[in-house]
Amino acid sequence: MTRSSLDECLADWTRPELLRLFERADELDRGAPRHLLPGATPGSPAVDGDREGVTLSVESRRVLKSLAAWRASGKSLDDLVVAWTGPATPDCHAWLEAASILLFPMRLWVPDGHEPDAGLFLTCEGRAPGTIVRVRDEAAAVRGATLVLTANEPWVKGAEQHPNDGLEGALEESSLVRRRGRVDFKALIDAVPPPAA
Repeated sequence: MTRSSLDECLADWTRPELLRLFERADELDRGAPRHLLPGATPGSPAVDGDREGVTLSVESRRVLKSLAAWRASGKSLDDLVVAWTGPATPDCHAWLEAASILLFPMRLWVPDGHEPDAGLFLTCEGRAPGTIVRVRDEAAAVRGATLVLTANEPWVKGAEQHPNDGLEGALEESSLVRRRGRVDFKALIDAVPPPAA
């Protein structure tokens, strides 16, 4: 299984939503006020009535933290060319989803018998034609890549130590929007006034 049915995955997002998420994370890191829905508190569990809410998968969060660390190091997402080498894992699937949304090139070399989920791969490949490519040679996968990932190191170096406070805050806000059936994250942020001083 590539993902839990309880997880909200990157495939459920759009490119403008992800880009706005990073913009909002930058705003929060610079001290912008937090705009949480009434009754919500930072760090509160995703709860809607008596039912547990939808939360972003661990692998998807790792990818977002990696992309945030990439940007924090002064690099542009437009310059990102990802190579995945080795067995496909849930982290690989999350990177595939991110590549299909943000449209950065991704080349995969995986050993026979350790391929990514076929349905997910075809969906991502179809969402971003020509962006995601499976190659038969490891050297071809890493040639020209700006980021090489493996099953043992599926993240940007330093991302695991980066605090990502702004990103976590932006994810909390987005989760609150989605749980209430609203997907226009930007409209919510624009509509809710900052708290009174």
